[in-house]
Amino acid sequence: MSKTGKTIVTGIVVLVAIAAFGVYWLASNLDSIVAGAIEKAGSQATGVPVAVSGVSISLKEGSGEIRGLTVGNPPGFDSDYALKLGSISMTIDTGSIRSDPVRIKQVSVDGASLVAEVKAGSGINLAKINDQLKSGGGEKAPAETGAQGSKIVIERFDFTNASMILKTPVAKDQTQKLGDVHLTGIGDGSGGATAAQAASQILAPILREAVKKARSGAGELGVEGYKQGAVDKLKDKLGIGN
Repeated sequence: MSKTGKTIVTGIVVLVAIAAFGVYWLASNLDSIVAGAIEKAGSQATGVPVAVSGVSISLKEGSGEIRGLTVGNPPGFDSDYALKLGSISMTIDTGSIRSDPVRIKQVSVDGASLVAEVKAGSGINLAKINDQLKSGGGEKAPAETGAQGSKIVIERFDFTNASMILKTPVAKDQTQKLGDVHLTGIGDGSGGATAAQAASQILAPILREAVKKARSGAGELGVEGYKQGAVDKLKDKLGIGN
């Protein structure tokens, strides 16, 4: 083989080795990549800190779990968190992993905990987060680039057995049950959704119900500014957070 031929063969071998290492690196670092994407997209959508304690993705089995996802509070609120999801399980369409959008067959959240903190002069923490979603945190977010900008479709989302702690300045904390939320076709029909857009579409109906219950509960307890049921109904109609 000529010197030129040997050089070409050597170059090909090096490229194959680099490509193989790249695949290995991606597979071995996928959990941390997903965790980072969730924290970035969640914080972008909600305007508050979002953190996860762990992520486990198995591409071979088409399954995944996100543990300890916590949504923080806007400035002016004291509770440890606004929303905590102990465990999120998902089923991934393995045939779509190399495509865009990636299709997630199902995402299930069971037993989430929310804290609705009502403070005079500050409103309700969950309402502030919901206002951020509506003002452009997720739905109007600009297109992302790179790996974190890949689109996704969530075929089914199930949010069940959630509870909410209502914290007010006039009474002891009260625990209320929230209704289940079931969504389908998130990102479908539009070429997929960015992670921030998907987060917004998922959180919006959950926060709407939670805020409605918080306002109603605060009114029943006589919290100043929440006593008039007619005002609350008008805010619901107009879509005003607090």
